[in-house]
Amino acid sequence: MASAALLLALWAQPALAARAPAAQGELVITEFMAQPADIPPYYGEWFEVRNTTSEELDLDNLLVRGEEGEEGFQITGETLIGPGDYLVLGVSADTALNGGVTVDYVYDHGDSGMELVHTGDEIRLMVGTTVIDRLVWTSADGWAVTESTSSYQLGPYAENSEWANDLAHNWCNSQQFAGSIYATPGAENDYCGEPSDDVDGDGYTLAEGDCDDEDPDVHPDLIDGAAAPYGVSGDDRNCDGRRDDGEIDDDDDGFTETEGDCDDGDADLNPGVLEADDGIDNDCNGCIDDFDGDGDGWTLCWTGGVEDCNPDDEVDCSVFATTGTVGDSADPPRFVLDATTHDLFAEGACALSYDHDDDEPAGEDPSRYPCAEEIAYDGIDQSGDGYDACDVDGDGFPGGDCAGAPAPGFTQTDDNGDPVEEDCDDRNAQVFPGGDEGDPREGGIPDNEDNDCDGVVDGPYLDLDGDGVTVLEGDCRDALPEDDALAVEVFPGATEVCGDGIDNDCNGLADDGCTMSAALGSLGGGGICGVAATSGSAGLAWLAALGVLLARRREERN
Repeated sequence: MASAALLLALWAQPALAARAPAAQGELVITEFMAQPADIPPYYGEWFEVRNTTSEELDLDNLLVRGEEGEEGFQITGETLIGPGDYLVLGVSADTALNGGVTVDYVYDHGDSGMELVHTGDEIRLMVGTTVIDRLVWTSADGWAVTESTSSYQLGPYAENSEWANDLAHNWCNSQQFAGSIYATPGAENDYCGEPSDDVDGDGYTLAEGDCDDEDPDVHPDLIDGAAAPYGVSGDDRNCDGRRDDGEIDDDDDGFTETEGDCDDGDADLNPGVLEADDGIDNDCNGCIDDFDGDGDGWTLCWTGGVEDCNPDDEVDCSVFATTGTVGDSADPPRFVLDATTHDLFAEGACALSYDHDDDEPAGEDPSRYPCAEEIAYDGIDQSGDGYDACDVDGDGFPGGDCAGAPAPGFTQTDDNGDPVEEDCDDRNAQVFPGGDEGDPREGGIPDNEDNDCDGVVDGPYLDLDGDGVTVLEGDCRDALPEDDALAVEVFPGATEVCGDGIDNDCNGLADDGCTMSAALGSLGGGGICGVAATSGSAGLAWLAALGVLLARRREERN
C-alpha cells in the first residue's frame, strides 16, 4: 500500500493543462443539423466536433467560419473537450426550441452569419491561419442534405480523420431518436451502411476501421506516404487520422515508414540495425533472424521484390514473373521469360532482391548480390540475374564458352543448330565472325580492328599477297597466299598472261592485248595450224570455239 506521504505527493502534482488544437485533424466535424424541419427557424441548427487526440483540448480562441464572406465567430473563454470526446456548438441551448439537443457552446446566429444551408454550405475550424478541419457539402460535390428532422452524421469508422469526413459516402442521416429529432449529439454516431460488409474487398470492414470502404487502396494496414507507392500527398490511406504520417520519423531512429521502418514506435527496429538472434525482424527486411554473413548488405531473405539494376535502360523489371524457392535450396528463384518478358530481357538489367549466394555457410561470397558487377565467362552469376555474363557486347556471338545463357541476350547455336562461332573481341559490337571490314573503294578507312574475325586486322586495307599493291591502290585480287596462290600475279601494271582468262593488270579486261595466235594457242595447241591438223567433228568443234573467242574479243573491244 502506498504511504500517506506518497499519496499526498501524487495528489499535489499539478494536473496537465489543456492545450489549444494546433494541427490539422486534431478536431473533426462529425455531425450537423442544417435547416431542420418542424423546428423554429435557426434554433435547431448545430454541429458537433470530436477531439481525435489523446490530450484534453481547450477551444478558447478557436475561429469558426462558414462560406467565404461569412464572418463566423470565435470561441471565448475556457471550453474543454477531453480526448476522444464530442462537443456540440449550436444557435440555442433551449431544448424546448432546438429539438431537445444539449448544446455545449452557444454562438450568435445573427452576428456570425452562420446559417447552415442544407443544399450546400461549409464549416471551417481554424486556429490562426491553420485549418484544423473543413467540411463542405454541395450538390456539385456529389452530396447535399435534405431538410428534415434527422441530422447528418459521419460514420464512426471515419471519426478519427478529417480527411475521411470529406467523403460523401461516409455520411448519412442519423437513425437514432433523441428528443423530437433523429440525432446523436455528443455521442458516437451510427454506421452508414452495414459495418460487417467489406464493400471494396480490401480485407477490412467499416467496423474494422476502413475509413473509405469504396477504395481498396485505403485501409488500416497500409503505409501512408505522400507519393507512390504509398498514396498521394494529403490523403490518409491508413485511416489513422493523420495525413501522410508515413513520412514522419516518430521514433527518431533515422527511418520513416516509407523508408522501410517496420515499427516506427521502436527505435531499435529499422533497416539500419543488425539482425539479432532474438526471434524479431530487427532490420525490417521481412524475415526473422536472417544474417548477412558476408557483409554485402544482403541476406537469403526474399520477399518477392525485384531490383532494377539499370533504371535508364527502359526495361520494366516489375513485369518479370519468378519461380523457384529461396534460401539454401538447390533451385533458387530465376526469371521466367515468357511472351511478355522475352524481348525485355537484358542481361544484368533485373535481379531478385536477395543474396543469391547460397553456398555454405550462407553468404560466403561478398561479390555476389543483386546487381553486382558481372565477371564474364567465369561460370559465376555475380549479379543475380540467373546467368553468367556472356556476349558482353551484345552482337550475338560469345567470346568463349557460356553454357546456359538465355536468348535473346546470347544463343549457343544458330538457326540450324550449329555452334555459334566465337567472337574474337567481345568488347566491340562491330567485331564478330562475318563482320564488315569496310570497302576502301567506297571511302572506308582502317579502324585497327579485325571486324570479320578472319585473323587479319583491316584486311581490305593491306597488301595481303605481297605484290606491292593494296586494294586501296587498285589491286583487284588481293588475298593471303594460302587462300589464293594466283593473287600475287594480279595487280595494276602486271603483265597480262594470255589465255588464262584473268585480268592480271586490273584494268577490267581479261587477256586483252594478246595476238589471235597466242590466244588460240592455249585452246588448240598450235594456233591456226592446230585447226587444220584436226578433221571430222573435232575440227568443227575448234572452229566453233574460235567463233566464240572472236565474238568475245569484239565485245571487249567495243
